[in-house]
Amino acid sequence: IFFRMQDSGTWMQRMVLTTRPCAARASHLTTSTDEDPFIRHQACLAVTLAATISILVSVIISNNGGSPALWASGLPVLARELRTPRPLPVRMAGRPIAQLHSKLPTTLPPPAAAADGWKSDGTQGRPPHAQPQPQPIRPLPAVHATGIVAAVLGCCTLLWSVWRRMQVWQPARVTLLSASGEVHPVPARRKQRIDPTILIQATVVGERRAQGPVVVVDDHDDAMVHAAGPYFPPLMRHHMPTDGAITLKKYMASTGGEWRLPDDCMNAPKQSMRGFEDAYRNIVDYIVRITFRIWDDRDVEYIRDTYGAESHTFDDFGLQFGSDKVVRDTYASMTAFSDIECVAQEVIWAGDDEVGFHTSHRVLIRGTNDGPSKYGPATGKKVEFVVIANCVAKNNIISLEHVLYNAPALIEQLGFDIHDQLQKMQSEPPQGWPLPEALWNQMRNAVKPPQPISEADPVAGFDVDRLVRGAFGETWGARRSPDRLRAYYTDDVSVVSASNRKWTGLEKHCEFFDMLTQAFPDMCVQVDEVYWANEGAETHVALRWSATATHAAAGLYGAPTHSKVRLWGLNQYDVVGERIAREWMLFNEFDILLQLRTANSGLMH
Repeated sequence: IFFRMQDSGTWMQRMVLTTRPCAARASHLTTSTDEDPFIRHQACLAVTLAATISILVSVIISNNGGSPALWASGLPVLARELRTPRPLPVRMAGRPIAQLHSKLPTTLPPPAAAADGWKSDGTQGRPPHAQPQPQPIRPLPAVHATGIVAAVLGCCTLLWSVWRRMQVWQPARVTLLSASGEVHPVPARRKQRIDPTILIQATVVGERRAQGPVVVVDDHDDAMVHAAGPYFPPLMRHHMPTDGAITLKKYMASTGGEWRLPDDCMNAPKQSMRGFEDAYRNIVDYIVRITFRIWDDRDVEYIRDTYGAESHTFDDFGLQFGSDKVVRDTYASMTAFSDIECVAQEVIWAGDDEVGFHTSHRVLIRGTNDGPSKYGPATGKKVEFVVIANCVAKNNIISLEHVLYNAPALIEQLGFDIHDQLQKMQSEPPQGWPLPEALWNQMRNAVKPPQPISEADPVAGFDVDRLVRGAFGETWGARRSPDRLRAYYTDDVSVVSASNRKWTGLEKHCEFFDMLTQAFPDMCVQVDEVYWANEGAETHVALRWSATATHAAAGLYGAPTHSKVRLWGLNQYDVVGERIAREWMLFNEFDILLQLRTANSGLMH
């Protein structure tokens, strides 16, 4: 048991508990353990089991031949021995200098004279063969008494170890890490139950970062544990593909037209895909073919082979756990759109089969609404809208996904009123909405590097990480202008955004962000992840971001509600000649509208 658990025990070689931020923006509650509780518990179990068996055997197999009856008859003697205080054996320099001696008689006392004529010696009136013979009872050694007590305690310890193995409890050793990195001990009121199969990445705390798996808790007093996704280390510069050998354009070259599924997919370049099905040649092949198999071949149950029981999917409406919800939603979409198609437009990837493959899949979804959907009855209308899904896959399983389905664009094309849909979902909130504070922080910080790659691993000359981060900061900054953006964008940049908004040029680009940020004057935006893949003269970049703000002014979303709002989005960039030529930007616009409506009704804290 010990050696079998030694491998699986690496799950928790370092555990860190994090909770929601305190007064300081970068303050969190964390607790860590450096030793592996599984190894400790399994060693305890194995040793206790062996000790219990050996002690019981040594007690039962006594000097009297191991007769169970004699051993049982000695229990009353043991009880008297335990009630009688006696000195325990003392040993000095390995030699006994005092020994416990029993004062019990060595033979049974003769029975008293009886009315049937027995003598006091027990022989009168009985044939010789029926005369009771004195039976010697050897005193129960003190070591046996101690052994029985130890055996009982060992059995209790054994049962406790089994119970603790089933439900691992980790003592809460909590410290408060401030934004400056100072450590302050904080007492914890009780132990925290930890499910060792539910782990996520550590939270960034100022310039310090906890390494390894963590479990997010909602409140440090009650230590309520939220389920969390698997841990994946953040990507570094060396994880970015530079040779351009594996790209969607090359993969789809044989199609000649719309990018569906190539006929010669088995001739695609081979990449190390340890843990994935042998049929997949590389990560682009994996993403395109599982999407085609699920949606075009209608093999919906195959989702269970590509999403695990602990997979975490963050979408427009919150967090979905496992594969069951994904399967149900896929069946519902196929019922609403019997001819639905998912056309791959881009797959940006980075990573490998050791740290996990990170992919940003931009898909054009189209179909005819010939069945009921969650928005209402069939309308017969055709829809076409863009979706972006950022996934982390390892061992053939997508364990972490951030996906935006562009819900306002779909609702508008179906012909439904978006305010009616908001009222409907306000009365019956979607599963997983709204996110608790701890899960919101988890979503933002998942696979987030402790510092930008351009700072952690700077390079001389042009750096695409520095370019897109600078463009993002200038676009959301208060001093944005076409002149300032020309350092990052081409003059004729084309942009596709949420709700199927489209525009060209820097003037239109600034106008949209002026309207968006006008309603949120205190918006605090952060870049959560950036990765890229080179393809000849172009570089395709994926960026994930999040923000918090107060709806304090009139603007794009109506009169101010003075409520806190969470925003997050997925961007893709095409960089040509060290400038951004094309951009796709989706964000949780329907979720923002639902947050504002719910807060305005006083139903959301």
